[in-house]
Amino acid sequence: MLAREPENNSVHEQLGKVYWDAGDHGRAIEHLTAACELCPDKAGTLLNLTLRLNQLGMMNRGRAHFREYIKRNPGDRETQRRWHEINDRFDKATVELIQPDVAEKLFTGKGRPENLRLMTFEEYLELEVAIPQYYIGRWQYYRQILDLLSRLTFNSVLELGPYHKPIITGADTMDFNSKLPGITYYHNGAQVPWPISGKVYDLFIGMQVWEHLKGGQRDTFGEVMRTSKMALLSFPLNWNCPENPVHHHITREQIACWTLETTPVLTITVSARLIALYLFS
Repeated sequence: MLAREPENNSVHEQLGKVYWDAGDHGRAIEHLTAACELCPDKAGTLLNLTLRLNQLGMMNRGRAHFREYIKRNPGDRETQRRWHEINDRFDKATVELIQPDVAEKLFTGKGRPENLRLMTFEEYLELEVAIPQYYIGRWQYYRQILDLLSRLTFNSVLELGPYHKPIITGADTMDFNSKLPGITYYHNGAQVPWPISGKVYDLFIGMQVWEHLKGGQRDTFGEVMRTSKMALLSFPLNWNCPENPVHHHITREQIACWTLETTPVLTITVSARLIALYLFS
């Protein structure tokens, strides 16, 4: 069958199913990948390949195919949502509650002022289409951070290094190399002291930025403690990428050093990232 129709998408899909059911996952992925490459705009083929790759722990390969699909089909919100549903089934979060009494006091759910609005899933989908090379593969940890934010009470927020859009609309921002309009503090976060008075902010947010501070991590965290009452940070965790030394082999011990050995209220591990919530007395 394949010899007669080597360019037939359906033949490769059928063979992918046959080999998968037979337990030959390697050959199954070969045929499902071929089917996706032959019909790159066929959503069902993409989603089937994503499911099988995720079952084998190869989520990054699925993301690469999805990235190309979204570039060609930017208006296909239904496939975007279904792709995320598949990923949600496999990319589970692990929560470690380190200071439960403190967490109980923090998670009051009393809310925040109307001018501080959390990013919605629909807004994230728009960012995924606009900047797929950055946002695809990040929703799992964004979702965990948004859930934490929805349970915290705060009236003022500073976010360091938002790439394109802060996770809280209305938050103050700090960056020195960003396309984001309206930066509150045009300042390199690794340069201390910051042009901010003490304890101005209820909450500080830094998502995937600490590894980029070029040796200034400890001093920068000291400024976070000086200017904010609590902090929500995320870090790459145990990535094996020697070709990318900024992100390579960042361990919990390294993160503890960067954060001045401060004990977090809780941590969440998801998508090979560590999310940590800190409260400063």
